[in-house]
Amino acid sequence: MMTSLPAAAKALPETSSFTQQQIFTHWVENRCIGKITEDKSLISDANASAAAWLEVSSLPVEVFEKADAAIDKDLKEPLTGSTHYSYNVLKCTLIAQSRDIQSIYSK
Repeated sequence: MMTSLPAAAKALPETSSFTQQQIFTHWVENRCIGKITEDKSLISDANASAAAWLEVSSLPVEVFEKADAAIDKDLKEPLTGSTHYSYNVLKCTLIAQSRDIQSIYSK
């Protein structure tokens, strides 16, 4: 289980207060963020955060394995906007809300 947060952070909701679908969606976002950067600290944080979501999930591990493969596939898709940025964090949010990910959850 996760360790207690400092007193100042107690206003944050417990990870266990989320629905299984929300937990899965947040896992996808966190896992994806760990894949879009070369910053070792951010990779470590994103992976630890994804692990925290996994810890409170009751979904089978195979669901997360399928989602991980979908994240890798979807990260290869180009995403452009009105300015020349990579939009990788936005891409992670969109991946987490995609039909592909939602269908993996629903199976």
